[in-house]
Amino acid sequence: MSHNQGKTWIYAVSTVTDEGQESEISAAITTNVGPDLAEDGRYVTISWDTDVDAGTYNIYRRRNGVFPYIGYTEQTEFTDDNIAPDTTITPVSETALFTGTGNYPSKVAIYQQRLFFANTINQPENIWGSKSGDFENFTKSEIRVASDLYDVSLNGRSLNAVQSLLPLREFLAFGTFGDFSISGENGFLDSTSPTVTQYGYTGAKPVKPLVVNDTALFVDRTGRTVRDLRYALEQDSYAGNDLSILSSHFFEGKQIVEWAYAKDPDSVVWVVLDDGSLLTLTYQREHQVWAWTEQEFDGFV
Repeated sequence: MSHNQGKTWIYAVSTVTDEGQESEISAAITTNVGPDLAEDGRYVTISWDTDVDAGTYNIYRRRNGVFPYIGYTEQTEFTDDNIAPDTTITPVSETALFTGTGNYPSKVAIYQQRLFFANTINQPENIWGSKSGDFENFTKSEIRVASDLYDVSLNGRSLNAVQSLLPLREFLAFGTFGDFSISGENGFLDSTSPTVTQYGYTGAKPVKPLVVNDTALFVDRTGRTVRDLRYALEQDSYAGNDLSILSSHFFEGKQIVEWAYAKDPDSVVWVVLDDGSLLTLTYQREHQVWAWTEQEFDGFV
């Protein structure tokens, strides 16, 4: 470390792999008595040990309690001659997610180049998304940026454990007591300003929703009712129908446990009930057609 007599400066260094994965910062590198960098010709040179995984190193200088970015190098030495810090870039820190009993997620989805997990035993209402474009990276910066770890909760009048996640026009989340959309300004999921909107209080069972064109089909929390959900431009909201209201006798004393959608040739949803029986739902929303049929055959599904 080279300097002229003056004041104390604190630096930190992170490694960046060839794939662009940045580590947490090293232990702080402190100049016991460094130069006043505001004076012409003054500088500080810091050095550190080689990291075999590093493609480059990012350098940060402490200011007002945080470490803004001042530059990068491929070497293990860096000279700071009063470089103006970029306060929009700060070191990343690991988050202690998905480790230990009760912290493993049970729901998963991909949306806007993020890998999302949700519903752990300890935090059933929470949803976490990776950094944008980096499915295995769940870090966040000291000062948050848009592409950081994305985390929200389904807050409502009751505890809403996440039952399923569904990418559609927006990112939809179905809770035990409500239906939600997760969005941001101009439709972009920004970690600095997440928006969670509740559109209904139906609630859902943990049966994975189906997508039919631009419409979601889901099983409500009773397990006996199928509803659709679609964005209605005229209402600027999500709205839907009870698709089983005229066929409730098929579901008396039974619940839906599994289903699948066959688009061709007739746009049919095949529905398995917990007693092994099988129903079909012909669904053509554009023609306002939906109709249930009980399939009779020997044996059980």
